Amino acid sequence: MGQRLAIGCPVGDTAQCSVKLWAVKRKNALHRVVFLIEGEMSPKRDTSKKRQEILEAAIREFEAVGYDNTSMDRIAEAAGASKRTVYNHFPSKEALFRATLERLKEGVEGLQAIDYDPDRGLEAQLGDFLDAKRSAESNPAWRGLAKVVIAVFIAHPELAREFIERMAKEEDHLVAWLRDATADGRLRVEDPKRAAQVFWATASGLFFWPSLFFGPVEEDEAASLKEEVIALFLARYGVDGSDQPRG
Repeated sequence: MGQRLAIGCPVGDTAQCSVKLWAVKRKNALHRVVFLIEGEMSPKRDTSKKRQEILEAAIREFEAVGYDNTSMDRIAEAAGASKRTVYNHFPSKEALFRATLERLKEGVEGLQAIDYDPDRGLEAQLGDFLDAKRSAESNPAWRGLAKVVIAVFIAHPELAREFIERMAKEEDHLVAWLRDATADGRLRVEDPKRAAQVFWATASGLFFWPSLFFGPVEEDEAASLKEEVIALFLARYGVDGSDQPRG
């Protein structure tokens, strides 16, 4: 028998070798297609899950030992992942912290998607914003996350500055609500962003900071404080009869 090539055809049999080579190439190409499909389609859910596991592990480590004392090695161990896997999802510890900030922000934003309603009183609608924020802030996991972020901001003001500048470019739901209520003639707001800052700063002083360090404010006290925040805000930005619904 003649000498055979790796693909299994005799040397000198050009036609047979060509057919064999084409078959091998086709088989390899199909394998590559299957590999790409499996790589692009099926692991995405696992990849997303692993990313969340890494982020949650990082948050636990940030809270346990502080941002500066947390290493990517430590995060990888806590997440049950290789260091390479961690870096595939997050190129640096700062990237992990930025993802932590996004989770903190999302914890409140999703609850505050409140549209202006001309048929409801303003007090009730502003109360909805405060209730949504308090709901997020009463969650122990959210408060723990907030403590991590505040500690990092104190030690790394450049990260705080970056976050604040980015937030200033975004528009929260209250800004849109204030703009709509003003267009409807029920508020007198020249700068909706500034008015929203005033509202949240007042609320944070009475709700957020006390709850962060001492736990959620008692319901009776919270109801009284909520009325105070809304009354102060409407005294500054409201118009006569503004709290009466249009309907």
